[in-house]
Amino acid sequence: MLMKNKFAEKWQSLPPLKLCLLVYGADFFISAFLSVVLFPEMGGSDINKIESATERILVGVVLVPLLETLIFQGFILGKLVRWTGHKTFAVVAGALLFGLAHHYNTPYMVKAFIAGILYNLLYLLLKQRGARAIAYVAGTHMFYNLTVFILNAVFFEP
Repeated sequence: MLMKNKFAEKWQSLPPLKLCLLVYGADFFISAFLSVVLFPEMGGSDINKIESATERILVGVVLVPLLETLIFQGFILGKLVRWTGHKTFAVVAGALLFGLAHHYNTPYMVKAFIAGILYNLLYLLLKQRGARAIAYVAGTHMFYNLTVFILNAVFFEP
């Protein structure tokens, strides 16, 4: 029990930006493992159907992460916590909804579910501290999407 408390204290004492970088790193490495090792044909969103790179960045890197954060963390997660009183249930249920919203294929939904758990935990931890949780989570999501956009442009697009 003592170790658990020290572990929780360590996480809660980290500055918000470090927490965001940890969530970003976890999301990136879990996604890389899923898409490279387990499901090499996982694919991604429909964002590549947009012809203009500028529009893809605006939509996929800025607009979508901001809207998803407002909807899934700001609204759905908040409502689930208030309605149920159980943060663990709210984190998992909210992440499940986040995964289902990314219904491109089953492996992608699994990846989005895991990302949903990470973003939900980050949101709740930062909100508990009184930090600007929406801004930090949206920024983390945007940074992740920008990384994926750049990697796709460099390695996968003709």
